[in-house]
Amino acid sequence: MRISAGLLTVLLTFAMSAALSLSIKAQVGKVPGSDESNRHREPGMACKRSLLSQRPGWTASGAWEGGNLLLVDTLAATGKLLRYSVSGNALAGALPLGIPKTLGAAAPSRIATQGDKLVVQVGASRFVNLGPGRSFSSATDASWYNLPADGSTIDKVLTWAPAGNDIIGFAEVKSPGERWSSGVVRFPQQDSQTFRYLKNLSTLSASRKFHRLGYQYTAAIGSTGYVLLMEEGGFRLYRSAPPSDDLKEMKALGRWSVPELPNFTQPEDYAAVMGVVEESAMPVGLYAWGKDLYLLSRQPAGSSTEWRLSRIDVERDRIVETTVIPSRAHHLFAVPGPDQWAFVEKGAARGLREQDVETVLLVPSTRIQHPNAILCQ
Repeated sequence: MRISAGLLTVLLTFAMSAALSLSIKAQVGKVPGSDESNRHREPGMACKRSLLSQRPGWTASGAWEGGNLLLVDTLAATGKLLRYSVSGNALAGALPLGIPKTLGAAAPSRIATQGDKLVVQVGASRFVNLGPGRSFSSATDASWYNLPADGSTIDKVLTWAPAGNDIIGFAEVKSPGERWSSGVVRFPQQDSQTFRYLKNLSTLSASRKFHRLGYQYTAAIGSTGYVLLMEEGGFRLYRSAPPSDDLKEMKALGRWSVPELPNFTQPEDYAAVMGVVEESAMPVGLYAWGKDLYLLSRQPAGSSTEWRLSRIDVERDRIVETTVIPSRAHHLFAVPGPDQWAFVEKGAARGLREQDVETVLLVPSTRIQHPNAILCQ
C-alpha cells in the first residue's frame, strides 16, 4: 500500500510529538541520575527533588532530626523550627516542647547538630542545647562573656559551629568607649565568664560583610574549628585547635579572589549585594561531615549558576575531589545528614528576607562519599 508524502509527514509528526510528550512526562519531578535504570542498578541511590508544602519565610540554616529535615524560619512572629518529611510535607511538632519560655520574644536564627543533640541560636547571641527527643538541656548567652584584657563583650554572633565543648564563630564585639570590632571568637557552651578573641578585625573588613550575608562560613570536626575569612589575598581557610588560641592558616583553597561587594549598611542594600553575589565565583558554605570539610561554591554559567561541592581532606590540607550539583537555583545552602544531604534551593533575593524557598534537592549520602563528576549521574 502506497502512502502519500503528505500522509507520511503527518504520521511522522504525530509519532515525534507522542515521543516528546512521553519524554517530558518521564522527566517531571526528576533530577539527573534518578531514572529507573539507575534505581535498578543501585537501589536507594536516587536523588530526589521535593516541593515544600509549607514555604519558609526566610531560611539559611537547617539540621536533620532522625529522618526529618528541620529548617529555621526567622520570619515567623515568634520564630519557628519547621519540620519536613523527605517528601517535603510539613510535619507537626517542630518547636521543641519546653522551649518557648527560653526563647522569650526572640526568634531562632540558626541550628546545628552535635552528636545526638541540637544547638539552636536564638536572637543575636543566645544558644539553646536540646537533648534526645528535643528535650531542653541547657542554655547560654554569649553576651554574658567578656574579654579579660579590657572587658569587651560579644554583641552578635553572625556565623558559628559547635566545636567540642565550645562554639567557634564570627561575631561583632563591643569594647569600652563605644568601640566596635568584629572577628573570630571562641566561647564555652556552658556558662562561663570569658571568651577568646582569636582574630580581631575592623567592622569595615570584607570578612564581616560576607559573614553578614547568612552563609555558613564556619564548621567544626570534633573540637577543631574552621572558619573562612575574606582577605586582600583572597578567601582563606583557618583552623582553631585547642588549647591554642592561635588561628592557623590552611592552604587548601589556593588562590580564590574575593568579589568586591557594594556597601551593606542598610536593609535596602541587600538586593544589590546579592545581585553581585549571583554574578560571582565564590564559596557560599563550609560544612563538616565525617572527618572532612565540604566547600559549597558557585560559578557563573551563562545566565545561570553552576553549583560545586568540594571535599577538603583536612589532614592533607587540600581539595581532593569536586562534583557538580544538579541545581539551577539562584541561591543554595546545604544540610548534611547521616543518610542524605539536603540542598535547599532559593530564589532571587528581592530584598532582605524577601526570597522564595520552594524546593529541596535530596542526595543520598553514599553519593556524597563517592561522587561522580555530576553528583546525581
